[in-house]
Amino acid sequence: MKIIAPVNNLQEIEQLAHAGADEFYCGVIDKDWRKKNVFSPNLRANIDASLKDFCELRQVAERAHALGRKVSFCLNERYMPEMKIHALKAIEANVDGIIAGDIATVLMLNELGVQKQILASTVLNTLNSLDLHFLREFGISRVILPRDLSIREIIDLVKVNQNFTFEVFIMNAGCLYVDGICSFLHPSRRKTIFVKKLNSQSLSFKEILNNKIRRFRTKFSGTPTDGGCKLEYRMFEINGNGKDQRTDYVLRMES
Repeated sequence: MKIIAPVNNLQEIEQLAHAGADEFYCGVIDKDWRKKNVFSPNLRANIDASLKDFCELRQVAERAHALGRKVSFCLNERYMPEMKIHALKAIEANVDGIIAGDIATVLMLNELGVQKQILASTVLNTLNSLDLHFLREFGISRVILPRDLSIREIIDLVKVNQNFTFEVFIMNAGCLYVDGICSFLHPSRRKTIFVKKLNSQSLSFKEILNNKIRRFRTKFSGTPTDGGCKLEYRMFEINGNGKDQRTDYVLRMES
């Protein structure tokens, strides 16, 4: 068994290796990406959870390799053409593998003739042996299993698929939903707020989830304890103080 740890800066490498980490994984949100996109290519909404540029990624790879450790680069988000540039820069930075969260990303990497190991992200939602056989057709032999599989399900899957290497999460982010069918926008900018259409009054996402409003729902469903992944539209209905009056808010991201 190996311990695989996330990193978000160069200084963590030696500390984590000393603590027992055998491999590392990380993503990059650089200035070029932030100029064109509001979401994260690795599904980490907090920009501080990623490296700041590919120069730092190269340094991370060099430091890890000097310690005999490997580094995998994360592309967990749904495929976008811009990911091709990210993948090529990561390869140039000498990472050991690329974690892909979309089969289209896997196809893109295969078309590029990438010689690095391609790992199936937890976002690819590999749930059974048929999924594994499908991924094998694309040259994948290492899979990060979904966080919602039970220990019994994991044991059964591993027993009959000995030709794969599996990873499982020990520490969870606390999300209640299934990564593989998540359709929520995970912004990479620092602040997400809800702005009232009429007078621009705003509520933070945190205020909404902390029950500072009486009721909160989308067109279909939702409660004050739901995460953003429950939201299906950018238009929200918020009823205050038990009254029937409806106030519309729209989602906006700010730097």
